[in-house]
Amino acid sequence: WAPVIGPHILWKDKYSKLKDGYTKLEDRRNALRRGLSIYEEQVSKMQAENLSLRKNLEDEKVRTNNEVEEKIKESALRVSLESEVAGLKNEILPLKKKLVADDGGREIRELKEHLSERETKINELKELVKKERVRAESEKKKAELERKKADDLRTKLKILKTRANEERRLADTERKRAEVNRLSLENLKKEADQVKSKLSLVIFEFEDAKKKLEAERENTSKERKRADAAGMKTVEQKKIAEANRKMAMNEKSRATALFWQLEQDRQKVDNLKKEIGELMASGKMANIVSSEGTTVGTAQLSSELGPVAVDRDVTMVDVALNSDAAQRKLQKMELRVVDEKKCVKSEMKKVEKQRKAAEAYKKKASEEKDRADQLSEAVENYRKQVEELQKEIKKLISTRSLADCPLHMSDSNVHVETGKVKLLKKQLKFEKKLVKHVKKVAKLEKAHSNDTIQQQSLLSIKQEVVHFLRRLNMLDGCLFQDDEHDLEKVCSFNLKNNYSGLKARDMHRHLGNDSMKLAAVVSDPSKQKIKRSVPSLPICGGNNPESMSGINSKLEPLLRGSNKKV
Repeated sequence: WAPVIGPHILWKDKYSKLKDGYTKLEDRRNALRRGLSIYEEQVSKMQAENLSLRKNLEDEKVRTNNEVEEKIKESALRVSLESEVAGLKNEILPLKKKLVADDGGREIRELKEHLSERETKINELKELVKKERVRAESEKKKAELERKKADDLRTKLKILKTRANEERRLADTERKRAEVNRLSLENLKKEADQVKSKLSLVIFEFEDAKKKLEAERENTSKERKRADAAGMKTVEQKKIAEANRKMAMNEKSRATALFWQLEQDRQKVDNLKKEIGELMASGKMANIVSSEGTTVGTAQLSSELGPVAVDRDVTMVDVALNSDAAQRKLQKMELRVVDEKKCVKSEMKKVEKQRKAAEAYKKKASEEKDRADQLSEAVENYRKQVEELQKEIKKLISTRSLADCPLHMSDSNVHVETGKVKLLKKQLKFEKKLVKHVKKVAKLEKAHSNDTIQQQSLLSIKQEVVHFLRRLNMLDGCLFQDDEHDLEKVCSFNLKNNYSGLKARDMHRHLGNDSMKLAAVVSDPSKQKIKRSVPSLPICGGNNPESMSGINSKLEPLLRGSNKKV
C-alpha cells in the first residue's frame, strides 16, 4: 500500500497545467482566426484574378470571331477575283485572235493597252492574293495559338475553381472544427469547474478513507492474530473433543457391560424364582409324606436333595424377604437409566447442532478472510494501474511534439485534457471501491464478533457436558453401591445356567442396531467395576413363590459424554 504524499500540491499542479493548456488553446484559436482571415483575403484576390481572366477570354473570343469573319470575306473576294481573272482571260483570247486577224488598228491598240492594264491589275491581284494567303496562314497560326491559350486558360480556371472549392470546403471544416473545439472547451471548462467543486469533497473523503484504511489495516492485523489464536484454540478444542469422544466411547462400553450384567442378574433372578417354586413344591410334597408317616419317602427325598436342599431351606426366608426390595430397586434403576439415556440423546443432539453451526461459522469466517485478502489484492492492483496510467500520461505529454500546425496542436491538447479527465474519473471510481472495501471489512468484523459468540456458546455447552458426565459418574457409583449391597444381602452360591446363551441371543435381537453400534474397548477401571459387580445370586426357600415378580424391562445402552467434533 503506497502512501499518498501531498494530494493538495498534486491537485494544484494539475490545475495550473490545465489553466496553461486552456490559455494555449485560446492563443491557438486566435491564431487560427487570423489565418482564416488571411486565407479569405487570398481567396478574394484569386476570385478577382479569375474575373479579369474571364474578361480577357471574352475579348479574345470576340477578336477571333471578327478575324474569322474577315477571313471568310477575304476568301469570298478572292474567289470573285479569280472568277473575274478567268473571265478576262477568256475575253483576252478572242481579242488576241481578232488582233491577229486585224493587224494594226485603233481598237487593237486600245485593246492592247486595255490588256496591259488588265494584266498589271491581274499581277497586282495575284500579289495581293499571295499576301492574303500568307496573312491568312499567319492568322490561322495566331488563331490556333489563341485557341491553345484559351484552352490553357480554361483548364487553369477549372483548376482554380476546384482549388477554390476545396479551400472553401477546408475553411468550412476548419470553422466547424473551431466550433466543436470551442464547445468542447466550454464543456471542459464546465467539467473542470465541477471537478474543482467535487475535488474538495473527494480530498476530504480520501483523507477519511485513508484514516479508515489505516485503522482497517490495524484491525485486519489484529483479526489475523485473533484468527491464528482461534486456529490454535480450535486445534486444542479438537484434541479435547477427541479425548472426550474416547471417554464417551469408554463410558458407552462400560454402560453396555453394565446392561449385560443387569440382564445376567435378571436371568439369575428368574432362575432363582423357578428353583424356589420347585423347592416349595418339593417342600409341600415332603410335608405330605411326613404326615402320612412314610419314612421311606423322606429318606429318599433327603438322599436326592442332599446338603444343597438343606442350605436352600435355610436361605429361603432371606430371599423371600429381600426379593421385593431388590425388584423395586432394579425397576427404579431401570427408570433412572432410561431418563439418563433420554437426557444424553437430547444433549448429543444439541451438541451436534452446535458443532454444525460452529463448522458453518468457521467456513464463513475463512471465506470472509479470503474475500478480504482478495479485496486487498484488488486495491493494490488498482493503485498500480493508476500509477501506470499517470506515468503513461507524463510520457505522452513529454513526447508529444508541439511544433505541428495549430489544429494538430489543439487536437493533441484536447486529447491530453480528455485523458486527464478520464484519469480523474478513474481515481473517483478507485475511491468508491476503497469505501466499499471499508464497509466489507466492517461486515467481517461483525462476522468475527458472531464467531466469538459462537465459541463462547460452545464453551458453555462443553461445561454442561462435563457437568452431565459428572452426574453420570455419580449415578454409576450409586448404582454399583446399591448392586453390591443388595447382592451381598441375597446369597453366595452359583447355579449352572444351561440356557444363558439363549437369553443372550434374545437380548441381542431385542437391542437390534443399537447393540451393533457399541464400542468393544473398555478401560481398566471400568473392567474392575464390572468384575466387582458380578456376584453369584443364591436361591432361597420360602412359602410364597409369587412374591418375586420378574424384571421385564427393555434397557438400551447408556451413553456417556458427547461424540462431537469441534
